[in-house]
Amino acid sequence: MKVLRAPLDEAAFKRSLAALAGDREVPSVLVAAAAGAAAGLRDTWMAGWPDALNAGVKALLIGVLVGYRLDADRSLDEVDAEAFAAAAVLARRRGIKLVVAERCDLGPVAELEEALGAALVRRVGAGTHPRAELSFQLLVETGLAIGLLLGRGRRL
Repeated sequence: MKVLRAPLDEAAFKRSLAALAGDREVPSVLVAAAAGAAAGLRDTWMAGWPDALNAGVKALLIGVLVGYRLDADRSLDEVDAEAFAAAAVLARRRGIKLVVAERCDLGPVAELEEALGAALVRRVGAGTHPRAELSFQLLVETGLAIGLLLGRGRRL
């Protein structure tokens, strides 16, 4: 199978992050959808760490927001819970890494994941689980795949 790539580079990531910084509020339906998608975190080491669980949901949501806004300046109000759930299922079925690799240069993706993972570990504080940073990085990547699929505007 031939995969057609339309790479989204570091400049695209910076534009996406700048657009997100201008958003005053993330719609509650999007926060609820991200929390629902991250519900499985209750079965991980994060269950005993409320701050880490909250950081995990944030990591997923940040990934979604960046991915959704990468191609264009889209309104977050256009995202509904059903589309979010369908994108999450499709991302899992196709493979998170494949979805991201089809659309993005992986260097900037890794830098984004590492920076956010480290920032969230600092926010959670000392004594965090040894794999906390990696867990947050994986959640950012998962969210990025979901956001990319949402941003395609195709029927999922």
